[in-house]
Amino acid sequence: MKQLMVFIKKELLESLRQYRLFILLTVFIVFGLLSPATAKFMPELLKTLATEGIAITLPPPVYLDSWLQFFKNMSQMGLIVVIILYGGILADEFNKNTIELLRTKGLSSFSIVAGKFIGAALVLGLSYLIGFLVSVIYAAIYFEGALSGEIIAGVFALLLFYFLLVTFFIFFATWIRKLVGVMLASGLSIMLLFLLNIKESFAKFNPVSLLSLGGVLAGDSGVADYTGAFVITLVLIAVLLIAGVLILANRDL
Repeated sequence: MKQLMVFIKKELLESLRQYRLFILLTVFIVFGLLSPATAKFMPELLKTLATEGIAITLPPPVYLDSWLQFFKNMSQMGLIVVIILYGGILADEFNKNTIELLRTKGLSSFSIVAGKFIGAALVLGLSYLIGFLVSVIYAAIYFEGALSGEIIAGVFALLLFYFLLVTFFIFFATWIRKLVGVMLASGLSIMLLFLLNIKESFAKFNPVSLLSLGGVLAGDSGVADYTGAFVITLVLIAVLLIAGVLILANRDL
C-alpha cells in the first residue's frame, strides 16, 4: 500500500508538471461556461443569420437545453481532450524505460497499474466535477429549473466512460507498449462496442451508451433501464486493470 500511495503522488505531481490538470480544468470550465450560454443565445444568433425572406422560428430555450449542450460538448470535444492527454499514460513510460527502472527497484506491477489509473481518475474527476459545478451555476443564472436525477446520472455516466477509456490505454500498454499500437487497439475496441450497439436490445448494456446517455436521460426518466451499462462498465474496468497487472507482472524486464 505504501508503494501505491507513493506512485499515486508521483502521478499527481506529473499531472502538474505536464500541465494535464491545468489543461483539463481550463477545458472543462470553459465547457461549463459555454454550455448554458450557447443554449441561451444560439436561437437569437441563428435568427440574425437568417437570409431575407426566410424566417427561422425556434422555441425559447429552457433549462434542459443547457444540459443537452453540456453533454454534447463533453462527449465530443471533451473526449478528444482526454484521448490526447491520456493516450500515452503508460506507453510513454515504456518508451522512456521508466517502468523497467521502477520494477528493478522493487515497485510492484499492481502499484504501477493501480497508481496510473487512480492518479488519472483523481485528476479527471476533479476537473470534470469543477466544470460540472460551473455549468450548474451558470445554468441557474440563465434559466429557471433544477437538477434532476436523470441529469446527474448522465453526468456520472460520461465520467465513467472517460475512466473506461483510460483503462483501455493502460491495459493495452501493458502488452503492446508502443503508443501507436495502444491507440489502434483502444480505437478498435471502442469501434467494436459501437458496432455491437447497433442491436437495440444490447444498447442498454453497452458501455458506449454512456457517451449519449446524458442526452437520452435528460428528457426521460428511465435511469434504471441503463443500470446494466453502468454495471458492465465498472466490471470491465476492474477486469482490464486486473489483467493489466497480471500481464505486466509476467512480462520480462
